[in-house]
Amino acid sequence: MLAYLLESLKIRKDLGDKTAIAESLNNLGSITHKLGQTDEAYEHFREAFKIAVEIGAIPLSLEALLGLTEFLLRGGEGEKAVVVLSLVAHHEASSQEIKSKAQEIFQGLLEGARDRSLQESWTRGVELRIGEVEEEIFPK
Repeated sequence: MLAYLLESLKIRKDLGDKTAIAESLNNLGSITHKLGQTDEAYEHFREAFKIAVEIGAIPLSLEALLGLTEFLLRGGEGEKAVVVLSLVAHHEASSQEIKSKAQEIFQGLLEGARDRSLQESWTRGVELRIGEVEEEIFPK
């Protein structure tokens, strides 16, 4: 499966189809994450997000952001992750599947929360725009 996705990405890059490239990168991010290849997964999701924002493919950028929340959580950035989850869950361009996944992750976080900071972050994410995410959530 992984070899097939890598070959697909190569073909799409050769064709120069940026939408298809972002799709392949999101798929590779998901698969490599499931295989425990977290560094590769992170890079795939970041590159997918960057390309998707560049070409205005909002649903693809939201999918990449959802994949990146796992890395924010692992890095102890729970509040930032919740902001991103909220953006994904409330954005009109998110598919119902992506919205549901974001809400499910958030509910799981709320169960273990002791304070209101996560709820405040959720509220903040509703107002966030995709263009603001990279500077605010993923600084260089």
